[in-house]
Amino acid sequence: MRQAPTKIKNIYYEHYIGKEKEFLELLFYIQSNNNIDEVISVVEQLKTIRPDHVSTERILFLCEQSASNEGHTIRDDDVTKQAEDNMMAYAALFNQLEEVTSS
Repeated sequence: MRQAPTKIKNIYYEHYIGKEKEFLELLFYIQSNNNIDEVISVVEQLKTIRPDHVSTERILFLCEQSASNEGHTIRDDDVTKQAEDNMMAYAALFNQLEEVTSS
């Protein structure tokens, strides 16, 4: 613990005294995903709601939610582009390209 970054030490001392097993799980998650900044941000969010809301389970859940939302955004962009391409193809098929591009 002496070599740990100050932010990690603060999280331990503020929320994990007596919950060492949970803290080790959190450390393993940080190491596996290389996302210490995201975890610290989630801890700050939870602290603003209620200081006793900080738990490994909630932290992991929120980190996974943000990770899945990032992937979802990219997929939406691909779907949107494909839909626009389809509309342009249909418009060209029916010679209505001016109507589609003006809207």
